Amino acid sequence: MKKLTLFTLGLLVLISCSQDTQIEDYDSFRIEGSVTKGSFLSGATIVFTELDDRDLAQKGSYYVASIYDSSGTYDLNIDREREDVVRATASGYYWDEVRDQVSDGELDLSGLFEWSSELNINVLSQLESERVKYLIQNDMIGGSRSKRFGKAKKQALNEVLAVFGIDEEFERSEEFSFLEGDKKSKVLLAISAVLQADRDTYAVASLLAEMTADIKEDGTLDDESLREAIGSRLCILDIDQIAANVVGQLAEDFPNLTENSLVSDYLDDIKSEFSGYDCDTKVNPGSNVISIGMITKAIDDNCDELTFFTDLDNDGELDANETVINTITICDGTDGEDGSDGEDGISVKVYTTPATDCNNGGTTFIFYLDTNNNDMKDDDEMIVTETTICNGEDGEDGEDGEDGEDGEDGEDGEDGEDGEDGEDGADADPLGVQITEASTEDCPAGGIEIIIFKDSNANGTLEDTETILDTAVICNGEDGDDRLPDTPNL
Repeated sequence: MKKLTLFTLGLLVLISCSQDTQIEDYDSFRIEGSVTKGSFLSGATIVFTELDDRDLAQKGSYYVASIYDSSGTYDLNIDREREDVVRATASGYYWDEVRDQVSDGELDLSGLFEWSSELNINVLSQLESERVKYLIQNDMIGGSRSKRFGKAKKQALNEVLAVFGIDEEFERSEEFSFLEGDKKSKVLLAISAVLQADRDTYAVASLLAEMTADIKEDGTLDDESLREAIGSRLCILDIDQIAANVVGQLAEDFPNLTENSLVSDYLDDIKSEFSGYDCDTKVNPGSNVISIGMITKAIDDNCDELTFFTDLDNDGELDANETVINTITICDGTDGEDGSDGEDGISVKVYTTPATDCNNGGTTFIFYLDTNNNDMKDDDEMIVTETTICNGEDGEDGEDGEDGEDGEDGEDGEDGEDGEDGEDGADADPLGVQITEASTEDCPAGGIEIIIFKDSNANGTLEDTETILDTAVICNGEDGDDRLPDTPNL
């Protein structure tokens, strides 16, 4: 693992006259506190360097402490103090409260403080550090020398909180930790989770360094790329789950810490401040999680070639930027001779239960020795191993495919059974026939006109309202001459 160091001012421990915990001019005193991104882990170190409170120049005296448990706590005994102001820098691995795992690298957190009996180092002390230094060195804080550092600390802290949309006033960043379960714990958890999101340690260190530098001169976050970097990852944060992760990690040493003491609406305030940015709900699993892909290629009827590779984009395909881990060939072997019957053995059986630790559901497989071969897990039967397989996240719907070509017409089906007889139709209108003399215009020698019509009222007479279906005229032949034909002479 590589060490990732932030360029920051570091933590300064000061004693202001207004602090109840101010250290007087004792020959020796004890300092206690914690270091929190998530909580720093055992083995992390803290270096305290004394500074001149006029210009914050390093004076040369320094002290070293170590984190001694998984809650990030430390203590330090100092023989005597020469200066009021100190820079403290913590370096080590920490518990990633969002992904509930150890960080993939070491992180540095710093801050400027007045010496006090309790000094907590956190992301707020980191973000305010350059701003505090700028205010002091540019004489931007009025008042007596003994009070101006405390005023600068308070102003810088509340400017940092305003960057995250938190409109409440607090005194000192060193008063914030996860361990108290109070309002300050809720504020710190919300901001720490926002800075972490699904980033690896290097990305967290870079974001903190760039934000610290941006806030330095005017106490605001002006860089649009930084605002987008924060706003575009807020949709993946679940404050209830994050609080549960913190309680799970600290419960052994702090049994009174509960999820309710850490859950708040401050994350909603931050989301409102950084609204308007597109957010991808897919979570980056982190650089310490590697997805292994496999490609199978048939060599012949009996052998397959298996290629294993680092599947960086989880697409199941070997891309140009992905590394082949190993390639092996697996072939079908020839059938061996039948072996002799073995002694009765103990069967290993498996049963399944729904997984309880998967975000999207899953299955837990429990393998056990079924000593009596009853296909049931009895109380006296030993569990061999358990393994849980979690469901992946739902993928996006694919695009609709093109319509296929029309298929060929199917064969005619068999004739169906005859339907029932229909109802009788209505009676037809009767036909009528009317015979009249034809007009002399139509028939000079006389004749008749025959008219066929629908006799709707069956009275045998054609009326104006009845329909004529057909008409025919039959004329008489014309009369012949009366004279006899001429007779030839005999």
